[in-house]
Amino acid sequence: AYSRSTSLTNIMDQSTPPVSVTTQLAINSVIGPNTSVRFNTPQTSAYFVGGGVFVHDTQPTDTDGDSLTFELIVPTGNGCIPIFPYDNPHEVSPAPDTSWIDPATGVFTWLQPTYLGKYVIAIRCWEWRNGI
Repeated sequence: AYSRSTSLTNIMDQSTPPVSVTTQLAINSVIGPNTSVRFNTPQTSAYFVGGGVFVHDTQPTDTDGDSLTFELIVPTGNGCIPIFPYDNPHEVSPAPDTSWIDPATGVFTWLQPTYLGKYVIAIRCWEWRNGI
């Protein structure tokens, strides 16, 4: 869990519990052995100030060659319950910035971040083997 000693800019209720990391593994024994996706550059902290581009590439790999897709989701706290109210980073800082995740690569991009603060994002990875 992310231990918060200072407030997070995009989680409005600062009384919420620390952010959790969760995994759900569903195994289809008909398909055979399977390995989980590996994130080769996990983000623990980063520093970026000023208009420009912030990019976080988790560099995901799957040794089985399974297809992977990615999406941004609301972070979870105690009991893996989504934390609300939550805003994506670009929804907190002044326009014209925007942020998104590439669903095919898992690369998170934030164009023109302009508001100084500590932010949290959560990325869900789906693993697809033979379309299942």
